[in-house]
Amino acid sequence: GRRHQTNLARRTAREARIARVAAPVRKPVTHRTIKIGRPAYRVTKQRDPYTQQFSLLFQITYPQISNHVQPKHRFMSTFEQKKQPPDNKYQYFLVAAEPYETIAFRIPNLEIDRSEGKFVTHWDREKQVFTLQLFFVNHEKKQSDETNANGNNDRDERIHINDTAESQAQVKEPKKSNPFTNLDPFSHT
Repeated sequence: GRRHQTNLARRTAREARIARVAAPVRKPVTHRTIKIGRPAYRVTKQRDPYTQQFSLLFQITYPQISNHVQPKHRFMSTFEQKKQPPDNKYQYFLVAAEPYETIAFRIPNLEIDRSEGKFVTHWDREKQVFTLQLFFVNHEKKQSDETNANGNNDRDERIHINDTAESQAQVKEPKKSNPFTNLDPFSHT
């Protein structure tokens, strides 16, 4: 009854007071710069002679970058980008530095080795070159090391040798595809 009506009136008065005091919501200020094009880049595919890990070396040159700006990088899933249809075999490596366009490289969707010395970035302010080298985890080597540590030999498990003519037939290993054959850089805005 009466008490309920009084409480409703108090609540509407309180909400009106709060609405008057609250500052209007401002839109965030977006910083727009004029893009001057893509930077020059060089991508080198390598293989570590000791660990047999695949690696990629990115060297990106920014000749007209400001002194206080340092390039930034990130990895992006194939499902985040909208330029090409999603493909689970790849991920994207993006590098951005104003006033240049952001560039993206399509790289294999393999685990990246982030141990010391295996993921290195360097920004040379004098030459204005951003260098990043990354190594992919070598799962084949890990698996063979684990089985050899357990006393198992991969070859012995796959091929059982006996005196029959069938066992003397040569066994062919399946050919493994190289994920680095389809490295494809493209511009991503």
